[in-house]
Amino acid sequence: MCLSFELGLDGCFVKLTTGQQILAATGRDGNNNIFPIAYGVVDKEDTASWMWFLTQLKYCIGEAGKFGSFNLISDR
Repeated sequence: MCLSFELGLDGCFVKLTTGQQILAATGRDGNNNIFPIAYGVVDKEDTASWMWFLTQLKYCIGEAGKFGSFNLISDR
């Protein structure tokens, strides 16, 4: 049996004078409810920030394997 998990990825502005952004990963449960998996605060939304965030996410949840595969969903 092969399972597949959806991970939604998005970034949003922090409404402060710092100009920082939040990068977030979300999932969906069996009732189609959205829940947070991870988030990170970065100076700006660029390739380096996303690479850092996705590397940290990979360390936390592991790679695809015995738990199935991951589908990443992004607005890009």
